[in-house]
Amino acid sequence: MTATLVLIIITAIVSFYAWQNEGLFNKWMFNPYQVKTRNQYYRFLSSGFVHTDTMHLLFNMITFYFFGAKLERAYDQYFGTNGIYLFVFTYLAGIVVSDLKTY
Repeated sequence: MTATLVLIIITAIVSFYAWQNEGLFNKWMFNPYQVKTRNQYYRFLSSGFVHTDTMHLLFNMITFYFFGAKLERAYDQYFGTNGIYLFVFTYLAGIVVSDLKTY
């Protein structure tokens, strides 16, 4: 099982779980006000695993499946056994960086 597929499964499970629990959904979504006033910095990462609705999740995961698989292979080719760790790190860092402008 590839890291891309594992990340997709985790994201889908987290999103479905959050859709069933509105309080959790609101707690994990990115909210700059909550980050600043309540020091909820975890939102920089948790927001990447919670999607607004089914179409949002489906579009993002299909895109990530095709793009991520190619990128994961490239990381494996260039970095060898450390490639998977760097790939996951790049994915997680991308989530954080994507929220910086909003913050």
